[in-house]
Amino acid sequence: MPELTECVAHGLLALNFFEREQVHQSWKLKNLWVDATKSERPRTPPGSPARSGKVYTLTACSPIKRGCTGAQTGVWPPMWRKFPSDREEPTSITTLELHGIEYTYRALILNLGALWLQVQYLTHTSVQWYSITQWKESICNVDLKTRGFKIGLALEFEDYVLAFPTLDLVFQPVWVNQRDELTLRSPDAYTQYDMFVACVSQWILDRATSSQTQRFGLACDAVRNAEDVWGGVGVYTVCELFFIAGVSPLLTEAEVFDNPSRTARLCEALYVYAARAREEVWDLLKPCIHDGILAPTDDQRMEYSRWLHVFGKLRTKMSPSMIRLLDSYVARLAEFEDTPNKTWNRSDTTDLYDVFDPAYITSGMEKPGHLSHLVFGTSSGLPGMVPTDPLTQMFKTRQLLESPTFLWPLAGCEWRHDQGRTVAAHDGWRPTYTYHGAKQIWCIMPNFPENSAPGLPTRNALEVRAITSIELDTLSDQERRKLTFRHVIYVSREVVVGPLEYCGNGRIVKKSGGGGKVLSLCRADPSLSPYYAEREMRGISRRGFALDQPGKAKGRMTAHQRAAVPNLRQRDSENVAVPPRKKRRIGADQRLILESLSIQ
Repeated sequence: MPELTECVAHGLLALNFFEREQVHQSWKLKNLWVDATKSERPRTPPGSPARSGKVYTLTACSPIKRGCTGAQTGVWPPMWRKFPSDREEPTSITTLELHGIEYTYRALILNLGALWLQVQYLTHTSVQWYSITQWKESICNVDLKTRGFKIGLALEFEDYVLAFPTLDLVFQPVWVNQRDELTLRSPDAYTQYDMFVACVSQWILDRATSSQTQRFGLACDAVRNAEDVWGGVGVYTVCELFFIAGVSPLLTEAEVFDNPSRTARLCEALYVYAARAREEVWDLLKPCIHDGILAPTDDQRMEYSRWLHVFGKLRTKMSPSMIRLLDSYVARLAEFEDTPNKTWNRSDTTDLYDVFDPAYITSGMEKPGHLSHLVFGTSSGLPGMVPTDPLTQMFKTRQLLESPTFLWPLAGCEWRHDQGRTVAAHDGWRPTYTYHGAKQIWCIMPNFPENSAPGLPTRNALEVRAITSIELDTLSDQERRKLTFRHVIYVSREVVVGPLEYCGNGRIVKKSGGGGKVLSLCRADPSLSPYYAEREMRGISRRGFALDQPGKAKGRMTAHQRAAVPNLRQRDSENVAVPPRKKRRIGADQRLILESLSIQ
């Protein structure tokens, strides 16, 4: 599922293009295009584009639906669909016109005048603009199997097509008459911080008081599963948030969300993370856009790894203060592990300080409504808002407001006297750890020893339940190395995480002899000459055979490998793809000879 940064990137890609072209083009809707599913294709007319696996246009009679199993919705606007019993023609979709685009951490929302369309990405769906020429000459002429991706839905306008490429056709279209009918929205921690804090407060209270909820699982899993509250937070984003907040993702839900400081730090971390995505991700995307198409190279894909602190990294840089705290944290855990027969309570061990550097959330502390009084403790004396926010009131009602912060005692003083400091001054590296539970977990803290226990009260609060450390699989260095960006991009040639990783991306094909580049919209793009189409397939195949790896000499393809590559089987001389003839300079003597020959 696309996470926060990906959804912001999809939104900006759609919005910025539309705002740039809005005054120059007509944005009346002409057609809706889709790819048929495997089960739908046999029911389409023989010889039709849909039967051959190509994208096709819908009509008002089209019954197809897409979305989650058991909750699928119509791709054609259901309020304007025509049924066999209808005597009158429904309103035509050509009366719709694109007036605006909005985005959330789950979906893209299109204002089409009389109707609104929300497209939820769900699993592997992205956004791509095509010119009408690119669409008709390339995408429409390549079947979905050869193309390498499917078109979930595409909206055709006069000069451009807004498409939603997808890997599996799993996305959710929602058509409504009014904007306020679109209710599937989690609060935006960046633009609706007060609402977000209120939702977090209610979420904690509901789970803490529910007899049906067990809060002994990992806090990071609880956050990742609460999509209606922590919008856009998925497998890798949650690891980044816990790093920024200085909270171990290996703590239980109750250990984190019964603690005001840890909860507030996670709220501020999400604000800072979302702010960076909105303010900086376009700078990441812009160099990857060619002729309006998002087409990142492998080196550009690697750039996103520099955005991340821990996910997919064998080691990470950190500030001197974090290094001191982390080294102390690791040493303290080793001390406890050396006494395996003695159980120790993590909730009572207040000198096991969280590895937190306030500089990571400094920008969040400058906004109205910040939670510094909870981050550093209500008795810290730090300047801030009057503590009447829902989160403070919730902890006060539950008599948890004076809980320990688990922060180094001078952390608050450092922040107060040096608020201008940033995290730019890195001067050290420390290794990361990778665990596998419900999902991958990347962090800078080792797991707790088996003799540790959260010491959490049970529902009736009359006894303490000692819970040993949660069982997680620890990945070896060899296993971890195979999950890094560099290995996945350059060696295994698979997909990593981030906004540059979607199946509908274009590809850059290098010309022979270093003579520039050409853009391929999909595999077997008809707009490419046969020579460059073959070069593209050869490059894809070579990477698949691990013949082109960074730092290694290029390998030679075997006859068997060549036979497995499309357009590289034994060809007749008349079918050999010939590269474009290069223009060569000729000398004066050669020119005179050629002129004399032409006269004769």
